[in-house]
Amino acid sequence: MRLSEAYDGQADETERRGWWVRRENADHLAPLTDPARIAEVITRAAAEVAAA
Repeated sequence: MRLSEAYDGQADETERRGWWVRRENADHLAPLTDPARIAEVITRAAAEVAAA
């Protein structure tokens, strides 16, 4: 999960390697300041990976 544009390079490389990436426009504190949003992203990620 990429939470800010500062990590676009790493997210791009991760996608090139075939891994799942979700890009969220947030900040590194989002798991603390917006836990419901981050939990939803993690839940969707788990479902997508399990279905693959």
